[in-house]
Amino acid sequence: MYVRPSAERAEMGDSIEFSLVNRTNNALFFGPYHWEIWRESEERWTNADSRDYVEDLGAEIESGDEYSWTVPIDTDGDRTMNSGRAGVGLAFESGRYCFGIGPVEVVGGRSHGTVGALFEVV
Repeated sequence: MYVRPSAERAEMGDSIEFSLVNRTNNALFFGPYHWEIWRESEERWTNADSRDYVEDLGAEIESGDEYSWTVPIDTDGDRTMNSGRAGVGLAFESGRYCFGIGPVEVVGGRSHGTVGALFEVV
């Protein structure tokens, strides 16, 4: 399993789609609202998202399938949220970020913690 970004670099006004890809032999269980976006700052990563906790009952993706989120790269902080959008309410600025989803569990197996993908806003 891994997270695949549609782009590794984006400008203001762009969107990036992040897909959790299941290449295991079993289904994956995860929470569509359990994403995080981290920003790299001097020598450490900080959580860039300040939203309230969202109750999430979880979802499954079968072996060979994927689940995607669209992250709008903007400075407005549009707060329209649904299970296919992430990063809503974030005011992006230039820098390096990581989109993460987790915990992710293999059904009938073990938890794999959080998986993510790096991207840069220019």
